[in-house]
Amino acid sequence: MKTIITLLFGILSFQALAQIAMSSQTLHEFTRIEQVCEEQQISKQLIEKELSNLPIYKVNGQYCISALLRVEPNFTAINYHPNFYYGKKIGSCITVKIPLRFVNQIALMEAVNY
Repeated sequence: MKTIITLLFGILSFQALAQIAMSSQTLHEFTRIEQVCEEQQISKQLIEKELSNLPIYKVNGQYCISALLRVEPNFTAINYHPNFYYGKKIGSCITVKIPLRFVNQIALMEAVNY
C-alpha cells in the first residue's frame, strides 16, 4: 500500500512541476534577439559578438535559432508558420529553426503552448 501511495504521489508531483509556459529566460532571450536585430544588420560578426550563447545557425541563407516547441495534440501542418523550418514532432514537442527576424511571431502561432 505504501508503494502505491508513494508512486501516486510521485506521478502527481511531476504533473504539478510540469512547465506550462515559456520561461522568463527564454522570453528575455527572444526580446534580446528582437532588439539586436532591429538595431543592426544581421551578420556573422553580430551573431558572434551579441548572440554567441544561443544556438544560431545559417539555414537557406538566413540566420535561425534552433528551438523546441511544445504544441497541442491538434498541431498539424496547417498550424505551421510559413517562414519556419520544422523538424521532427515527437509527442507534444517539435523541433524548429526560426529565422531571427521572425522570432516575435512565435506568440502568434495557434496550437503552440511554448
